[in-house]
Amino acid sequence: MNDDIVEHNFEEELMLYQTDKDDVHVLNPTARLIYKQWKDGKTLDEIENALREQFRIADDVEITKDIEACIADLKKKGLIE
Repeated sequence: MNDDIVEHNFEEELMLYQTDKDDVHVLNPTARLIYKQWKDGKTLDEIENALREQFRIADDVEITKDIEACIADLKKKGLIE
């Protein structure tokens, strides 16, 4: 993971400050959970299960593509590897 990121919790949101780029990102509760789970080495299936449990998302609701898009965006911004 990027050592140039400072994390700060704001209630349900997470602020990430990239010291090397002087950029600030604020993650909503969903992106925050995805970021934390990915950072902890969780698989896509584990992240999906955590989201479904945390936000009470029904099994028949498709969320995999949304999770993949969020992960791709976090990678593009250099917030995760």
